[in-house]
Amino acid sequence: MLFKSYLSSYLNYLLPRTCVICGLNSQHVNIDLCSYCCKHLPWLKNACYHCGLELQDNNSIKCNKCNDNVPMFNRCCALWQYSPPIPRLMSGLKFGGKLNVAYTCGALLAIAIKTKWYKTQALPEIIIPVPLHRKRLQQRGYNQALEISRPISKALQIPIDVLTCQRIKHTKPQTRLSKVNRVQNLTAAFKVLPHKYQHVALVDDVVTTASTIRAISKALTATGVTHVDIWCVARA
Repeated sequence: MLFKSYLSSYLNYLLPRTCVICGLNSQHVNIDLCSYCCKHLPWLKNACYHCGLELQDNNSIKCNKCNDNVPMFNRCCALWQYSPPIPRLMSGLKFGGKLNVAYTCGALLAIAIKTKWYKTQALPEIIIPVPLHRKRLQQRGYNQALEISRPISKALQIPIDVLTCQRIKHTKPQTRLSKVNRVQNLTAAFKVLPHKYQHVALVDDVVTTASTIRAISKALTATGVTHVDIWCVARA
């Protein structure tokens, strides 16, 4: 164990971490993000408890839309607004094989979960990364939601389940569809196998119209889950 610690420190000295935004030395031992970029990222400071969108009223915890129509999921926690440079960062993760971005985002999510979002609340019992269909998984070679989940799982000691929730319908990419077509595109797209979970955390990279997480939340609650939380990198 001591040898591994020395080896890790030595490798960090030889190969210092570089910031995933600017490419300069990250100045951190475990996160590829420099202090300047970290400070100037579009952090979500006051978001709706339920849907995760930025609130205009600093005295509110929920937006008017969620007051009128509560989502299928219980809450959505996001690090950043989906504004520059986050789209470029997420594109590099999803399509450029930049898995160090996933690790950095997951590590930052774990910090926010421990120090901000769940200071007085119980953590979910399981992490479920938003699944990819097997065809898309074969094309990409990895599931970015799973890669984001790994450092969260390690930091919070919450297991990851990649088997219970399955994407059984090979859908068109959501980014190319309208809001209405996104919902239709995901009809019967997910299957949930028998389980005993009550409180689940769904992990994804970006939540836009929330069609995907609504569809999965609906499938999970239909099989006995009573509490679904969303942990994502960015909210659009």
